[in-house]
Amino acid sequence: MEETLKLAVMVDPITFKDVTHGDTSTFYRLSFVTVNEKNEVRNVSNSYYGDESYLNGFHDLVFQVWISWSNNRFDADQWEVIYKQVYSVNLREAELMVKTLKRVQKISEKFVVRPQSFGQFVAMMCAGLKIKHFVEVQGADRGWHTENRYAIGDIKDLAANIDRKIEAARLVKVPAPAADKVSV
Repeated sequence: MEETLKLAVMVDPITFKDVTHGDTSTFYRLSFVTVNEKNEVRNVSNSYYGDESYLNGFHDLVFQVWISWSNNRFDADQWEVIYKQVYSVNLREAELMVKTLKRVQKISEKFVVRPQSFGQFVAMMCAGLKIKHFVEVQGADRGWHTENRYAIGDIKDLAANIDRKIEAARLVKVPAPAADKVSV
């Protein structure tokens, strides 16, 4: 019996560890994962066939926002959907990437309202992509997907979840340049 996989968005904590020119900043990225019938979370592959071919094109695709403090001002801007850390691509994968990015562009052009936050942007994109769930690691320890405990949430709660994390990041005292990292 074949396993049914659902596409979901992985909502990670925000980690601040990039310090440049005295300003604290980071990219906050949300990746895609699959969830099986047992609610086990796995990475998205780049080679699905048959009924799961709809998952192709999501490998290495992320939602990204630039979070920064500059001159005592907090910003969370430059929202985008991009491919990140793509190390090798064959023609088939490149064509899938282009097809997926065109699909993302069409969805964003059809937004009936302009998103007011990164959380709302991600939720609206997920609705357009027909993604119904998000996944969040439970507990402080993080390891391989098979070792973590997860909460699986409904996409209707995604915008508020992401925006709470960004608001908590805004309230965190800016770490000193010597600090290794601060997570929220």
